[in-house]
Amino acid sequence: MDDESGTDWARLGESQDRRAEAMPAPHKGERERVVSRVPKRVFDELERRRVEAGVSSLSQYVADLLSATTGHADLVMELDQEVMSLTA
Repeated sequence: MDDESGTDWARLGESQDRRAEAMPAPHKGERERVVSRVPKRVFDELERRRVEAGVSSLSQYVADLLSATTGHADLVMELDQEVMSLTA
C-alpha cells in the first residue's frame, strides 16, 4: 500500500524478489572504472554496434574494445574474433 511518500512498498518488494532470484554475475577479475563523456552520435554508434555484436552491455562492449586494442585479447569476454579482427 502507498504511504505519504508515494512509495508502493508491495511493488518494491517484488523487484527485490526478482533480484534475489537472478543468477549471480560471474567474476570478471580485477577491474578499474573508466568514465568518459562522448558525443551523442558516438554513443549511438557504440550502442548500435554493441547490439549488433550481441554483447550484454555497453560497458562490457567498451571494455572488450579497449582490451583488444591495447593488446590484451585474452581479457576480451564477449566480443567474438570476427569483431576483434576489425580493431587490429
